Amino acid sequence: MNMNKQFNINFDVRSDKLNFSLFWLTGFADAESSFAVNIIKSGYNKLGWAVQSDFSIELHIKDLELLQNIKSHFGVGSIRIRIKNDVAKSAILSVRSVKDLLEIIIPHFDKYPLLTQKRRDFLLFKEIVIIMNNKQHLTLEGLEKIVSLRMAMTKVIPENLKLHFAHISKSNFSLKLTSLQPNLEWLVGFVDGDGCFFVNQQKNSSNNTKETVYLKFQITQHLRDKILMENLIGFLGCGRIQEDLKRSVVNFIVTKHKDIAKVIIPIFNQHPLMSSKHLDYKDFCIVSTIMKKSSLTSDDYKKIESIKSGMNKGRNIDVNTLN
Repeated sequence: MNMNKQFNINFDVRSDKLNFSLFWLTGFADAESSFAVNIIKSGYNKLGWAVQSDFSIELHIKDLELLQNIKSHFGVGSIRIRIKNDVAKSAILSVRSVKDLLEIIIPHFDKYPLLTQKRRDFLLFKEIVIIMNNKQHLTLEGLEKIVSLRMAMTKVIPENLKLHFAHISKSNFSLKLTSLQPNLEWLVGFVDGDGCFFVNQQKNSSNNTKETVYLKFQITQHLRDKILMENLIGFLGCGRIQEDLKRSVVNFIVTKHKDIAKVIIPIFNQHPLMSSKHLDYKDFCIVSTIMKKSSLTSDDYKKIESIKSGMNKGRNIDVNTLN
């Protein structure tokens, strides 16, 4: 597949996407970024192994413009398009240069710290990049140190790496929970990545001719970030925690309409979402306004159903195939 092919994307775009704050960027990275270190066989290296460090963000192709703006902010890295069946599916911002990682990416997250357990991977990643910058990865001692640090990261370790370096112990690096607290800008970035706005309708059990409509705001994370999700309850003064042990996730959920109207909606009105998720939020607000009526009519229910069907996965984003 020729990755240089041109393609057209038509969807509702925003003109203010460059106006994200640096705390927003960290919140978004907490949700969407990856700090990866790959150690691969190489015939070009004296030790027979090559080390590649990679900071990346992968987004649905509908958010390509936002990814381009993030790249413009950092001023480094490259964007490639993931294609399937001649259709552009996602866009990936990748920064692999050790110099760029050390001078641009790492200083950002030192100054605006990640709040999820992803911070652990970042700190391990940082140590590895420093070793690479000092050229110590070209020595056996340095390579083995990198392998030890890499084993402590959350990403699955390739079998060939475990077999070849079976004598290496995983780094005992530990990340103590700190008093770092979220702020609203970080939260909006985090929601742009991992938040969802839902509209739910269900028939009343006592009267099948009537419906109950309720809104749900939700953030989903791996169970390892349960403490952070619990902290959001105190930070926002609303919400509850729901665990899904089968999927190893924890959900922060707000369903009370009073909390949605007085807490959630004002936050995102004052601190706009930057991703295409703002379209779901806009529909979410329309339904919230309809629900303020003392009595909903059949036309109201039909309108809500129509709005609901076009939200989230039901939204039709016109992403054209490659030419």
